[in-house]
Amino acid sequence: MYINNRLLEIVDFLKENKDTTIRETAEHLNILEQAVRYEINKLDFILELNNMPLLVKNKNGGLGIEDSLDLERLRGILDGMNKDSKEERQSFLKAKLFFEKKINITKLSKSLGVSRTTVKSDILEFAREMEKYDLQLENNQLHGDEGKIRNLIFREFFREISELYYQDFSNDKKIPAENIFFEYLTEADIKAVKKFIREISRDLKNKDNNFYEYFFSYMVISYLRIKQKKTITNVENKKFLQSIEEYKMISKDIGPLEESLGVKYGKNEKMILADYMLGFHSYAYNTLIFDKWLEIELLVKELIKNVSSRTNTDILSDDELLEGLLNHIKPAIYRMKNSIFTEEDIYFDEVKEYKELLEIVGESLKPLAELIGSGFSNSEKALFTLHFLASIERNTKKTVKNILLICSGGYGTSRLVADRMEKEYEVKVIDVISYFELFDTNIENVDIIISTIKTKERDFNGIPVVTVSPFFTMNDQKILSSYNLVKRQVNETEIIEILDIINKNIDNEIKLKNELSKVVFLDKKKNEDRGLQDFITKEEVSILDSVKDWQESIKTAGNLLLKNKKITEKYIDEIIHITETFGAHFVFQNEVAIPHGDASKNVNISSVSILKLRKAVLFPGEKKVSLIFFISAKRKKDHVKSIEDIIKLMKNTEFIEKTNTVKNTEEFLELIKLYLMP
Repeated sequence: MYINNRLLEIVDFLKENKDTTIRETAEHLNILEQAVRYEINKLDFILELNNMPLLVKNKNGGLGIEDSLDLERLRGILDGMNKDSKEERQSFLKAKLFFEKKINITKLSKSLGVSRTTVKSDILEFAREMEKYDLQLENNQLHGDEGKIRNLIFREFFREISELYYQDFSNDKKIPAENIFFEYLTEADIKAVKKFIREISRDLKNKDNNFYEYFFSYMVISYLRIKQKKTITNVENKKFLQSIEEYKMISKDIGPLEESLGVKYGKNEKMILADYMLGFHSYAYNTLIFDKWLEIELLVKELIKNVSSRTNTDILSDDELLEGLLNHIKPAIYRMKNSIFTEEDIYFDEVKEYKELLEIVGESLKPLAELIGSGFSNSEKALFTLHFLASIERNTKKTVKNILLICSGGYGTSRLVADRMEKEYEVKVIDVISYFELFDTNIENVDIIISTIKTKERDFNGIPVVTVSPFFTMNDQKILSSYNLVKRQVNETEIIEILDIINKNIDNEIKLKNELSKVVFLDKKKNEDRGLQDFITKEEVSILDSVKDWQESIKTAGNLLLKNKKITEKYIDEIIHITETFGAHFVFQNEVAIPHGDASKNVNISSVSILKLRKAVLFPGEKKVSLIFFISAKRKKDHVKSIEDIIKLMKNTEFIEKTNTVKNTEEFLELIKLYLMP
């Protein structure tokens, strides 16, 4: 509800004149009686909502207030609502300044129900804010680096834009009128952008969960800015960006989008889109992470150990936490190194009540920050903290939360939201109510109140009130995680393995039982670290005198896994392509190499093969290699312990020397076993 200064002035007038009339009030404020009646009806609604006595009115236009009405409390409520209204008003104004060529202050003041002076004051405040980012507001037009402007727009409107990604436009549904982008976008625009993202994402591997929301939001922003002839003029690393597959994919698929939107994406715009894609998939194309990938994965495990120790909770065996952090770390580093969306603490408010844990996570992140040469913002620390909050909840007291759901839609919509809550989370929705029923509802057994309509309350009688969108966006899921709501777990990899075993052995009952028992046994041991020796077999170790070149060494090591269908041929090709494009980042000391690709559809089973060469082969960068540990991972977390084992062997000069004298694969495996003994 919008609260303007006129309503506040009426309350102040009634405070001094407890027995007056609508006419006197109108004359005092120099407004029409009809306007006073409108504000009085609004005030009565607020009083009723807060269980306060209504205004006294009579047929002759008399107006007064009950002696029992707490005017100080009422003024405090209105001031709080007015603060929200100011933020909404300024957000609306910012959208005008960001997305329109010209603005009319008189029209704005009328549509907002405020004076021209108030609008001018808001614009002046916005101009001062822009100066902090080296941007200038002249004649109500924003000037400066277009990249900075778009990042500011992202921080301001990410939530509103990302919600549109989940909007259902079937059955002639429209963009909600309360969404600030109602007047800038059509359903056809949104559908066109989503279709483009689906096209280019088909070939992406290992996407971060945030990919669709972030990329969709940036696409919308870029479209609205290009529509105003505001384009990117400065792009770093042009040669590199134009050489990568992402740029080629975008250039190939963007034509239909340009036709649908009626805009043209130039080379610079396509390079920026490619650059954004780099932040959400494939270790292959982020050179900083590429160079440091081994140290980063080990530091993530140390991060978990440190937080586990300092919080006195056993989260060391939480596979979901490790997997989540490994998936999260790459885009987080990308955002930090490229100064994307880190200046404003988008998620900090969600975890600030967990101050001690936030500090522990912040301290524990320091070694990782030193490695990559960049500190973590409060927002990034908060995102890491959300992962740990969810883990601590999973590994302490596991209880189903009782949820009271507040919805604004009809029964069908409300039931849909409730069903989705119960399907995705360990919760029981005990009732679905409207906001106005909250004050009369028994909340004795309620753990959390979740609302899909915006409310000012953060708690109600000691029970937290959490506001989310009906679409359960990734941002909503982060918010729910901070309140320790546990997502229902399905181990997709194990299900795939079981189905594969059934398909292969359906006609052989004895073999089927044996193979299934192995998977079940591994499932029981899922909280134990699987090291190098758990992945290697005699058939997947090879000792050769020499190979023709480094490409042949990769193919030879990969074929050891390919013949058992643990990987596809595309996985081998991917590693060769990465090496040709970006160099042999995986070659380390003592002539040891650990080639790897992404955790992707080209990996069927997490595995390791070993190739020992009597004569070293030369990799790009004049790097000699005589021992290859070829890694394939279905999930990132699968080889953390294996990498620790490989590093231990790699640093042991005595082990490396003895590999030169082993006669066969059996001796090689015994040698590994000997040097990995505790």
